[in-house]
Amino acid sequence: MIRVARSLKATEAALCLGVTLPEFLRFAALGGLPRIETRAYRKQHYDRDEVQALAVALDELPVSAGSPDGQRIIEAIAAADCILHHVTRLLSERRLTFAVLTCREAGVLGLRMDPTDLAQALEQSNVRDLTLIEAQLALGVNEASIRKLRYTGCLPSYSLPVNSVNPRRHLIPWDALQSFQTRYISVKVAARQTGLTGTEIRDLARSRGLGFAPELGDLPFYPADALLKLIAEAREEMDPASD
Repeated sequence: MIRVARSLKATEAALCLGVTLPEFLRFAALGGLPRIETRAYRKQHYDRDEVQALAVALDELPVSAGSPDGQRIIEAIAAADCILHHVTRLLSERRLTFAVLTCREAGVLGLRMDPTDLAQALEQSNVRDLTLIEAQLALGVNEASIRKLRYTGCLPSYSLPVNSVNPRRHLIPWDALQSFQTRYISVKVAARQTGLTGTEIRDLARSRGLGFAPELGDLPFYPADALLKLIAEAREEMDPASD
């Protein structure tokens, strides 16, 4: 039996999409396609099915040599508060179409879109909803904490059928995650936002008598506003210019 590779090298993915290697690397670097680290070659590969689905969708787009209306992808995703990977998923699922492709040589980055269409497609789909692993990374906690948040109802989730091998896929709604992040923050996320170390943040919270949010039990989340306010006050006290 011939084994079919589940991933493509960057050069192979570029050929599949009909773009140059530099264009593809720019696209991938912006989050357009997920990367797969391979131990054998220590190189970045890309999911074959996602590349092929995107290639099929691109081939069906109309081509025009003129300057199209609408925004470039980068401008549209910035306005819609999403990432490029969301756009490629919407395109491959036929939930989003592009008016024109400036020219074949322009490749993927030559696409234009109506930002209103993108906003509507995002609202009507679940592409921004996060898997448990993605939620874990976004909140800066371990898998056990995410699961406890789900079971206690602090972070709602829902299940989607996938296939017979993995019959359920749990997703966290994007809006629910954003709402949670406005109220609670972990040490890891606070460190990302402030540039302090985890130890410095824990010591500061302990010295000022701030503990984890009591309504979340023993889960490692501080009240977001209270912790960020403590950090700002501590920095003002340490700043000689404030004297």
